[in-house]
Amino acid sequence: MIDYNELTHELLVMQPRQQLYKVVKAALKSRGNWKDKPRGIPMQKGSDYRRSKD
Repeated sequence: MIDYNELTHELLVMQPRQQLYKVVKAALKSRGNWKDKPRGIPMQKGSDYRRSKD
């Protein structure tokens, strides 16, 4: 039987490198409920001020 109070506590304190995080992420991705967020600012097409001028 699952102890829901303990599970709730573990979900609140879990870190991305823990096995529980990986299991929850895999389960939610398979159901389509986990979306990877884009990171950083995407480069603009054409000339972008962040590209080097060298």
